[in-house]
Order: sequence, then structure tokens, then C-alpha cells
Amino acid sequence: MRSALQSTAAPSAQGLLERISDDTRSMIFEIATQYRAVFLDEHDSQHDTGLSILHDWIVQGVENYVSTVETALKDIKDGAGLATVLQQSMYCGQSLGRVGADFRPLLAPLFENAVERIYASSLEVALHRFRAMTSDYNWPNKGNSTQVKETRRRVEANVDQHSPPVEILEHSPLAVFTNGLLAAHNELRFCCPLSLERRLSKILENTLLGCVQVMRDLGGENGLFLSEEESVSFADMVKIYKDYAAPYAVRCLEKCLGQKSSADLDLVVKDAESLLPN
Repeated sequence: MRSALQSTAAPSAQGLLERISDDTRSMIFEIATQYRAVFLDEHDSQHDTGLSILHDWIVQGVENYVSTVETALKDIKDGAGLATVLQQSMYCGQSLGRVGADFRPLLAPLFENAVERIYASSLEVALHRFRAMTSDYNWPNKGNSTQVKETRRRVEANVDQHSPPVEILEHSPLAVFTNGLLAAHNELRFCCPLSLERRLSKILENTLLGCVQVMRDLGGENGLFLSEEESVSFADMVKIYKDYAAPYAVRCLEKCLGQKSSADLDLVVKDAESLLPN
């Protein structure tokens, strides 16, 4: 069995785990069933010894499988792939429950860590893109935004309650950042354990605070680092962020969780307001 599993090959980590899950499930179940039928007789004085041997072998097989899952999960980068592997792994554990080897509780922390890693990585990408765009951002003249207003009118015609706020279109870095947030939550929705609510909420909260820090590094308190004209546009971006973009991000997480998030939106808003004129 060990050599058969070690020789298993697949073009991706997802494919590898799917195949190993199927092979582990079928091999352990078949070998355990046949071993019991051939070697275990409850009236035999060696029954307990034989059962102990089978138990040790199954435990070793399960430990090898769980170790393989833990290693391969690090190479899975998307929520859909993670959800597929989770389903296969849980089915493997459930099936082996018929021979007393239901190991599903061992999988929970592995997949929780993978969900947290993918979510944090996606939010970090969004924040990095926001930072990159604001570094050479050409602040728009608020008196000359005809194109933006026309775009907003077209978007508002097709908006629903779950759509991003159209106000973010006033500033392209905010629009790109929000798009990154959407991408992160689109990955999260495939596999979003409620047990991770606090950890995911804290990751989002720190990302939103990080966005405020990027704006602080860019414009300073009250737009101190910018010209008078640029500071007006900077203040507008901060207001749109705290009133629309940040609350929308929290709503996205709550949509994935199906419950309220513990992310401290008030803290984010207060931090953003410190960048505005008194």
C-alpha cells in the first residue's frame, strides 16, 4: 500500500490529493476487511493480538495520509480547489469509519489553516495593488469628473444590494482595492468555516487598517504632504473609503460567514477620520 501511494502522481496538488484520498480509502477499507475475515476469529485466543496489529497498521496509514494532506495543502492557492479536496478528504474519513478509522477531526485544523492562508494572501495582494497605484496616482480634479459620472450612471443602472458601491469609481485605487477584496471573498465563499470567524475578521480588520496607513503615508494627516488641490481630492478618497469601501468589505465577509463579523469597523473608520481636516 505504501509503495502504491508513494508512486501516485498528478499534475497538481489538488489532483494528487484527490487520487490519494480515493486510493487510501479503497486500500485501507479492503485490506482491513480482508484481514478481519481471514485472521480474526473472536473465539481465537490470538484475537486481541491480531486486532492490535490491524489497529496499528490502520493508524500508521491514517497518519501517513494526514501528513500528505498537510504538506500538499500548502500548494493549493484557490478556494474552489480547497473545497474539492476537503470534500474528498472528508468522504475518505467517513468511509473508513466503517472499519473504525474515522479521522475527520484530524483534518479540521489543516483545512482551517489553509483557508486562513489563502484569504490572508488574497487580501495582501489587494493591499499591495492599492499601495502600488497610489504611489504615482494622479489626483483627479473634482470639478472635472464628467467621465466618472457617466460611468457611475451606467453602473447604477445595474446595481443590486451585493454590488460594490459605485462611489469608489471616483478613485481608481479604491476601485482596484475593492475588486481585490471581492476576489478574496469569492475564493473564501467556497470554503468558509464558522470556526474561523474571529481569525478571518481580524485579518480583514488589519487589511483595512493597512489601507488607511497607505493613505496616511501618501497624504499625511489632513493631506499635509499634498498640494491644496490634491488634498481636496485626497480627503474625498478618504471619505469614500470610510463610508463605502470599508463597510462593503465587512459586508462581504459577513455574506460568506452567514453571520455578523467581529471586525472592528468603527476602529477603521476612526483611523481614517484622523486623516481628514478637523
